[in-house]
This record gives sequence, C-alpha cells and structure tokens, in this order.
Amino acid sequence: MSQQIDMRKNFHLVFLLLLFTLCSCVQEIPAHLEGVELYDWLSYEGIYDPKIDNELVNEVLEEALFGDDSDLANAAIGAIGWYVARLVTERWQPLEDDPLADRDFGSISGLRKFLINSWTEEYEKNPDYIADMSDADWTNTLEVRNERTLYRLDKVWMTIPGILASLFPKDSEVHDILWKVYDPSQNLQMLSRLEAGEFSTIKATDFRIDVLLSEETGHFEKAIAARGLGLFPSEKGFDALLTRLKNKEEPTTAIAHIIEAIVAHGTKAVPFADLVRNTADHYNLVKSYKLDRPAYYNADHIGGRDYRVQIALQKLKELEESQSD
Repeated sequence: MSQQIDMRKNFHLVFLLLLFTLCSCVQEIPAHLEGVELYDWLSYEGIYDPKIDNELVNEVLEEALFGDDSDLANAAIGAIGWYVARLVTERWQPLEDDPLADRDFGSISGLRKFLINSWTEEYEKNPDYIADMSDADWTNTLEVRNERTLYRLDKVWMTIPGILASLFPKDSEVHDILWKVYDPSQNLQMLSRLEAGEFSTIKATDFRIDVLLSEETGHFEKAIAARGLGLFPSEKGFDALLTRLKNKEEPTTAIAHIIEAIVAHGTKAVPFADLVRNTADHYNLVKSYKLDRPAYYNADHIGGRDYRVQIALQKLKELEESQSD
C-alpha cells in the first residue's frame, strides 16, 4: 500500500513539474500583447528565447500567416525574416555567449507554398522594383514601430527570397526566384542569397567568378564572391581565385577572403603555398604571434583580416605536412 502511495506521489510530482514547465513557456509570451505588436515582439525577443518551445512559436506564427489579416501575415513574415538574417550571419560565426535558439520554421505545414505565392503575387505587380533599388531604397524598407526598427509591413514581401533560400536550401524553384529578382543589378543581395541557399550550380559559380574578377564590383562584393567559391569548391572557381590572387596591380581589401577560399580547396592549394604566403606578406597580413578570434569578424571584409589569414595559413601548413608524410 505504501508503495502505491509513493508511486502516486511521484506521479503527481512529475505532473506538477511538467505543468510548471509548460506554464513557464506560455508565460514567456506576454499576455497583453496582440496583433502586430505581438509579432514585432517576436521579431526582437520571443523568437530568440530558448525557453519558448518551437511548437508554441510556430502555432503563433501559423495563426497570423494563414489568417485573414494581411498586416498580421506580413508582421509574421517579418519576424521570420529577422531570425533568418541572424541565422545567416551566425552560420559562419556563432556567438559563443549568446547562442541562437534553434527554430524549425521549415516544419510549418504549407509555409514554403505560402511564401512563394505571396512573393509571386507582389513580384508580378512590381517586377523591376528590387532590381532597380539603390542602397538608400533598401534603408527605406525599415521603420520604427513599437519602439523597434522593423521591416515596413508593405515591404516585407521583399525579404521572402532570402527567407526561402535559408529555410529551403538547394531548392531549384527558390534558385529560379533568386535569379529573377536580383540578377543582374543587386550583386551583394544575390551573392548573400546564393550562399544562404547553399547553391553550387554552374550558374551560381559563374556569377561568383564574374563578380570576383570584375574591376567594377566593390571590395565587399569580391569578398563574398570569394567566400562562396571557397564554401562551394570547383575547378573553375579555384582558377579564378588564383587569377585574382596574382593580380597585384589591382589591390583589394578582399584578399583575406581570397586566401581563405583558396586554402578551402584543400590539397589543390599546396602547389601554390609560396604564392599564398608571399601574397599575404605583400599585404602585411602575416603575424609572428597568435591572434585571438575577433568579435564579429565576419561582419565585414576588413575586420579580422589578420586572423582570417593566420587561420588559413595554419591550415595550409597542415595540408603540406599531410602530403609529406
């Protein structure tokens, strides 16, 4: 009899702990928030709180995405878009002291179709809108709302290609959407979306090569193009990186990314080890002491160049040693 009582006590204890856990999760979404303000809060806070489980977040998003209120749907898309922007950044450089909560938006039934349909509807009204945008125009897609800087509700549709690329990588339909919207005017946007979507197609490789070797593109664009060629290695990409490395007559602040991308091709880089080291030295990027990993060094192409090159040269040395064994 006492054993049955103990079992009941244990059952009640487990039940109360489970109930407390569930209530704690629910309470993380403030009860007074509703409408657009709720999704704006998700954009800046709720989605990043690991104490709120994925099922609850997805339920809240689904309610807006598949409801009848277009503003709520756009606010929900915006919340996903903010998360995706941070996801793309931290894919290459996670924040050790503030890890990103792992969300599973791709499991929302019908999300891919909904986003593509929403995108198609707006794109057909404005087929050249994004292609013709300037940097200032991109800034104007944001507004201060509910004391936060967020996407304007009427401009949220422009974030959909980036969301699709990140949530549904290597998707051929998404690949086609990217070329429609960004090619050829928005090089930086195109490079970023191709990278987020993990696209290594011939078309994507050729585009990266064109950007890398063009005298008309900016240094940051060259850096992102080089990074893409390193992340998705190919013979053509490797040859283009070497061509750019040898071009001392046109200096580039993207050189660290170019060196890193060459070494990312593995043993192919070994025969060119002296060229890589001499180039790094030419740009004064070789240090005799060990560098600490800089914070946010992936945020641009200049910050952390010395560190990026030092890590690449270490890997190059390891490749040489492995071949000599």
